[in-house]
Amino acid sequence: MITFQFDQCLNDKKLARDCTNQGLCVAWRFPKKLINELDPVVLNDLLAKPNPLVTFDLGMAEVHTTDIPERNPGLVAISNGRQNPRTMTTPIARKILQKFKGLFPQWHQSLLNNSIVEISPESVEVWHVEAGRLVRDGYLLFADADWSARLLDTLQQNAQRGSALPGPV
Repeated sequence: MITFQFDQCLNDKKLARDCTNQGLCVAWRFPKKLINELDPVVLNDLLAKPNPLVTFDLGMAEVHTTDIPERNPGLVAISNGRQNPRTMTTPIARKILQKFKGLFPQWHQSLLNNSIVEISPESVEVWHVEAGRLVRDGYLLFADADWSARLLDTLQQNAQRGSALPGPV
């Protein structure tokens, strides 16, 4: 069973409990030792471990790309859309995750290793880090019939980059 690591902006006790109680994954809350640390410190610590990091912070990967190793357990950003001015909240994240899980039932068995994934209400976008820069692998609209197959292929390709961390995500 995959374990997801929440970051400080997503450090919601009820969401972590609900995710774990669903029985398909385990969700860990943000470590107290890292509270109020800067993103480079957080990324250096958490991406050295085997658990994908989940955040609301869309800019984390863009601003701190050089702090993300090419081989990593994965980073998932939950977004209400880049053009949506509403502040991201846990209730919004719940709705987005619920929709994504319903559309992509194999989410808990998919490899996230070496992928940066942004999940929004209408799409999923995937990148990987190469030579200290973000490389876009795909923008997949949920309205497209083949989006989930393309997502699985993209995640698999990224997981095979270098010597990927072991285990399904």
